[in-house]
Amino acid sequence: MTSNQFDFLEGTRSEAKTPTVAVRRSGHVVLTSPALAMLIDDVTHVQFGYDSNTRAVALRAAPNGAKGRYRLRSQANGLSLVEGRRFLGHHGV
Repeated sequence: MTSNQFDFLEGTRSEAKTPTVAVRRSGHVVLTSPALAMLIDDVTHVQFGYDSNTRAVALRAAPNGAKGRYRLRSQANGLSLVEGRRFLGHHGV
């Protein structure tokens, strides 16, 4: 909506189209829907990986029964959360 040369934003929600993964202060790892789609369909658990040379963290879909897997929790806003505090703390991330 435009008035007197001002553009006003109507609504605050936008659809995320870029795969994004973020870490909250709480230690929750947040995945957008496009990021989750890069794993596999109907993924319920993930595994974390860590490269000590580059200090990079990776996620992959965890098969049923795999050790060291973390449960994904779907949110109403389309994001998915996984508790990463313990893993990230272990590696000093």
